[in-house]
Amino acid sequence: MNTNTAIESALRQATLLTFGELCLTLPVEEVSLEATKAPFEAEVRVGFHGTLKGELIVRLFGFLLEPLAQGMTGSFDPVPLVLQKDALGEIGNVICGNVLPLIGGADGVFRLDPPRPGLASESLPQVPDPQVKTCVGLDGGRADVGVFIEDLP
Repeated sequence: MNTNTAIESALRQATLLTFGELCLTLPVEEVSLEATKAPFEAEVRVGFHGTLKGELIVRLFGFLLEPLAQGMTGSFDPVPLVLQKDALGEIGNVICGNVLPLIGGADGVFRLDPPRPGLASESLPQVPDPQVKTCVGLDGGRADVGVFIEDLP
């Protein structure tokens, strides 16, 4: 298995686990045609340093932000936007924290930067294309998750 394939597998595993267990949703590996056409809603970026250096990015498409935050809080009440963005930041942290030991080794040492969530309506800075990506379907939308690693062989 080449490096990118191994990283993609680890990224998919961490993504499915995080959305399933943290957000109490049923992520699927097969993304529906409807989900491929869903509008961009929000993203979060989490930088990491240590054994590996780079950035993880999670992009949500569809209207997922509030339902994911509700799943995390266990409430069907409306969730204020600031808490929705906090929830997205936590999703990024957890995926990053779960994937780094899988790709950097159990002995890897990492420091995560604070998550930087942003909405589609905000002016978001450009980032390099992730070298490795995965996509999962979520309740009519999707999450695209990618990782950029400096000096990836």
